[in-house]
Amino acid sequence: MRMVFILALLFSPPAWAAGSYGYTPDAGEMLNDAKKLIQNEKYKRAIGKLEKAMRDEPNNADIYNYLGFAYRKSGNYEASGSYYQKALLLDPNHKLALEYQGELFLTLNDTASAEANLERLADLCPKGCGERDDLANAIERHQKAAGSE
Repeated sequence: MRMVFILALLFSPPAWAAGSYGYTPDAGEMLNDAKKLIQNEKYKRAIGKLEKAMRDEPNNADIYNYLGFAYRKSGNYEASGSYYQKALLLDPNHKLALEYQGELFLTLNDTASAEANLERLADLCPKGCGERDDLANAIERHQKAAGSE
């Protein structure tokens, strides 16, 4: 009987292979996975991960910000705008959300709102920051493109 037990242990798949531990990644892991997917322009897959992360951490402004980004890059500007709003409701000083929302405003040809976000970023980082610089450059490119039409 003992030999049968030992053989069963040796030739059975490990418990984790069968999924018996029920491991599910936490919201932080899903957010990091989504960022990697976004870098590879796999926005729909990123949205799926972010929506799962949102269920685990419904008050995480970063999750809403990246949902806004992924939806914007997917062309769903309405959803994008609502997620940026939620991120900024949770954290009014979220610099990346201000930058990305400003870029959404430019996509929608709302330069005044993008400039308002730039002013907010200037208040948040008076000595400069990447988000402020990126949005300023995006506004400049947008205005040049509009002037050449």
